[in-house]
Amino acid sequence: MERYLEKLKMFMQIGKSLESLSVCKRLQVGSIIFPTDCSAIYSIGYNGPSKHLQNDSCTGEQGRCGCVHAELNAVVKFNNDFAKPSLLYTTKSPCEACARVILNCSNIVGVIWSEEYRSLDGVNLLKECKLDIVDELNLRIETQVVLLKHWKSLC
Repeated sequence: MERYLEKLKMFMQIGKSLESLSVCKRLQVGSIIFPTDCSAIYSIGYNGPSKHLQNDSCTGEQGRCGCVHAELNAVVKFNNDFAKPSLLYTTKSPCEACARVILNCSNIVGVIWSEEYRSLDGVNLLKECKLDIVDELNLRIETQVVLLKHWKSLC
């Protein structure tokens, strides 16, 4: 179990490093989707302007900056139909809109997040819909062993 937790932490570190690629003037976020057995990287994302828009097009205004969220950028590249059961790690808790998109990916079975975004509405929605969601700090608590065993057993 400890080796599995080490692998999860390594994937989370990759997600954190993706924040540095964001050109958003307000908030940098990174996301990564990987199978629960931690054997591959299915997709990555970071927040920024849509494809074909200038990197300096972000206004920095809260709610109006024009950047696509990291989770959405990762989900757009994720091949849900051919993936093993997967986890999505994001450096900020998902907003409600991102949570709704995550719920549409049947092979995303869990979400791990590091820091709270503006609110926990997205987290609460995912919990309400019975998706495994946990903040990174709680991965270190013994009570999460059951969750880790569950994820590991899915592959």
